Amino acid sequence: YLADTHPGLFSEVKKLWEPAYQRRLRYYTVQDNAPNPLKDLPENQFSCIVAYDFFNYKPIPIVEKYFRDCWKLLKFGGGMIFTYNDCDQQAGTLNVENGFACWQPKRKIIEILEDIGFHVVFSGDYLGSLSWLEVVKPGKLQSIRGGQAVAEIRSLG
Repeated sequence: YLADTHPGLFSEVKKLWEPAYQRRLRYYTVQDNAPNPLKDLPENQFSCIVAYDFFNYKPIPIVEKYFRDCWKLLKFGGGMIFTYNDCDQQAGTLNVENGFACWQPKRKIIEILEDIGFHVVFSGDYLGSLSWLEVVKPGKLQSIRGGQAVAEIRSLG
């Protein structure tokens, strides 16, 4: 599943994969102003959600809506990894002052996540300008599926 705010944003990403793989992907357009922006995605089905350079440009109330929807999408024990603009760092504050990103202090982001029920398992910063959090939904991740088959059985004879 891939989600973004405008269908046109998928065009470059689609070029990265062969047509056979493209047919397996599902593209979803989300709207920040919707009460539940991720409502069209299946609940309790995701082991991992990755949001890179997506939340950085959204105000905290919008980010909180996405976090609450992600909670619904994740399986118990599932995790989420995302970047954000940490305004507890000087570089994050400069991003806001220069109009590059939204105000998102780490302490507030963690407060929201913990209020929802997430556990923060890792916090990373690269030179103060790239900040990310890794969080999990409590529980034990279980699956009845193995890996997807990407091979072909051939006779050796």
